[in-house]
Amino acid sequence: MRVELIVVTIIGILNPIFCDLTELKCDEIKALSYYERYYGTKCTISDGVGDSGSTFVIRTANNYEYSKNIQEVEFSNCKFYDIPKDIFPTFPYLKKAIANNCGIEDMTKYNFQYASELLELRMRSNKIKKLPHSVFSQLTSLTTLDLSTNQIEEIQNDAFAGVTKLQTLTLSDNRIVKLDENLFRDLSSLMYIRLDSNKLQVIDEKLFASALNLTEIRLDSNEIAIINGDAFGALKNLKYLNLGNNRLLNVRLSETKIERLFIPYNKLTHLDINKNLKVLYAPYNDIATINFNGNTEIVEIKLRQNLVSDITNFTAQTKVEVLDLSYNPINTLNISSFARMSDLIKLNLEYTNITSTSLTFGTFAHNFNLSQLDLSYNQLRKIDFQIFTALNHLTHLKIDGNNLTDIPYEQLKTHYFPKLSLISINDNDWNCTYLSSMIKSLKQNNIIVFIFAKMRVYDSNNVDGIRCVPNNTQHIQWDDPTEHMDDEDYAQLPVKKSPMKPTNSDDLSANFTRIWNRILEIESTLMHIENAAQFNKGLVAFQEALTSNNNEERDMIVQSEVGFIKAVLIFICFLISIIVFVVVAKSAREYVMNRRIYFPSDNLRRSTTTIQTAMEHVM
Repeated sequence: MRVELIVVTIIGILNPIFCDLTELKCDEIKALSYYERYYGTKCTISDGVGDSGSTFVIRTANNYEYSKNIQEVEFSNCKFYDIPKDIFPTFPYLKKAIANNCGIEDMTKYNFQYASELLELRMRSNKIKKLPHSVFSQLTSLTTLDLSTNQIEEIQNDAFAGVTKLQTLTLSDNRIVKLDENLFRDLSSLMYIRLDSNKLQVIDEKLFASALNLTEIRLDSNEIAIINGDAFGALKNLKYLNLGNNRLLNVRLSETKIERLFIPYNKLTHLDINKNLKVLYAPYNDIATINFNGNTEIVEIKLRQNLVSDITNFTAQTKVEVLDLSYNPINTLNISSFARMSDLIKLNLEYTNITSTSLTFGTFAHNFNLSQLDLSYNQLRKIDFQIFTALNHLTHLKIDGNNLTDIPYEQLKTHYFPKLSLISINDNDWNCTYLSSMIKSLKQNNIIVFIFAKMRVYDSNNVDGIRCVPNNTQHIQWDDPTEHMDDEDYAQLPVKKSPMKPTNSDDLSANFTRIWNRILEIESTLMHIENAAQFNKGLVAFQEALTSNNNEERDMIVQSEVGFIKAVLIFICFLISIIVFVVVAKSAREYVMNRRIYFPSDNLRRSTTTIQTAMEHVM
C-alpha cells in the first residue's frame, strides 16, 4: 500500500516536469470549499491558455462523480490552438459546448472523441480555416453547430459525414468560395442553414437535394451570379429563402414551394414566383415585370426602387395587405388600379411620378381597410381630399415633397380621416403663417406632425423644423427625397450597399434614425399632457415668436423647447434604469442564495478520514 502511494506521488511530481500539462478548473467549483458539493449543470472555464503541444487536465471537484451533473461547458476569455478534447471524457454527460472567441485554429475528429452525447457546439469568432474529412463524425447526436465568423476557406466534401441528426448549421461570415454538391448528403434532418456573408459564386443544382427537411436557407451577401437549374425545387418544406445582395441576373423559382422570398440588391429584370409565395421582398433591382403564375396567396409585396411602370398584373392579387411600389416610374394610375385589393392595409407610392390627374374619384374607393398611405415626392400640387372619402381607417398619411400650398387641415379628422394619428408634410410650399396655424390645429386634434430627424431645418424659415416661405411667391427646392422606410426595412438592408440617392446625413445608421423618430413621437405626445404646464407655456411663446420677424428670439425658443424635451426623456430613462437595476439585483441575490446552499455528505466525511489515516501510515 505504501509502495503504491509513493509511486503515485512520484508520478504526480514528475508528470508536470516531463509533460506540458495545463490544469483547467470550473469557475463555479473554484469558489467552493473542500467540503462543499456543486450541483449545478454548467462549468465555466476562464483564462485558459494552450498551444498545439498542450495537454490539459480538467479538474471538476474533489469527487469525480460531480461531473455527472455538468451538461454545459463554456470557455471564457481563453486562448487555445484547438478545443481541449479532454472535456468530453471528463464530462461524459455533456450536452452543450461553447468556445467562442478563443483563437482556435485547428479542428480534427480526435477533438470530439467521447462526445457522442453532445447536442450543441458553438465555436464563433475563432480562426478556423479548414473543415477536414469526417471532422464531426464522432458527434452522432449533434443538432446545432455554429461556426460563424471564422476564416473558413475550405470544406472537404465529407466534413459533415455521420452528423445525421444536425438540424441547425451556421457558417455565416467566413471565406467560403465553393461548396461540393455532395457536402450535405448526410444532413437529412437539417432544417436551418446560414451561408450568408461568404464568397460563394455558384450554387449547384444538387447542393440541397438530400436536405429535404430544410425550412430556411440564407445565402445573402455573397457573390452568387449563377444558380444552376431548380436548386430549391425538391425542398417541399422550404418557408424562407434569402438571396439578397448578390449578382443574380435571373433565378428560377416558379416551381419552388416557398412562402417568404427575400432577394434585394441584385440585378434582376424579371421575376417568376410560385403559387405559394406569401411575402416578396425584392427592392433595389431592375425588375420591370413579375409573373405571379396564378398566385392568389401573396399578402406582402415590396418592390422599392425597381423599374415597374405597369401595375395591371398586381390588380389580381386580392389578398395583398402591404404594397410598396416606391421609386418606380409608374407615372399614372387609373380608377381600377387597386379596385380588387380590398384587404390592402399599407400602400407606398412615394416618388412614383404620380400627378394630380392620376388621383381621381374611385382610385381608393374599395380600399376600406387602408391605414397607411404614402404619396410623398410626387407631382401633386393640389390634392382633392374628396377622393379619400372611403378611407375611414387611415391612421398615417405622408404627403411630403409635393409643393402643396394648402390642405383642409381643420377638417381632416371630422370629414375625411376620423382615425388619423400621424401626418408628414415636409418639403412643401407652406406659407410660414399658414404652417404655424396648421401645426397648431393638427396637434390640437391629437395628430402627430411627423418629420425625420435629418429633414429638420433650423437655419432658414421654419416652424417646428419644417421649412416654410414668408410669402406665396417663393418656392421650396429639395435636393433628394428622404425615403420613408419601415423599421423592418431598415433591419433587412444589407450592409454592403446603400439605398438610392444617399444624402450627406446617411452616415448616421438606421438604428439612430429609428431611435430619433421614436423620440419625435414622444415629443409630440408630451405636447398634449395637461399637467405639463411649463411645456405648454413655452409652446405658446414659441408660436407668438413665429408670427414676428425676430429670428433670434425664435431660435432661442426652439432650443429651449428641445432642451426641455431632452431633459424630460433623460429623467425618464434614469428612473427606468434604477428600477431595472433594483429588480435585476434582487433576482440575482435570490438566485445566488437558492443555488449556493450546500451540505457535506457522510460519504465525503468518511473519505476525508480515510485519506488522513493513509497519510499517517505513510509518515
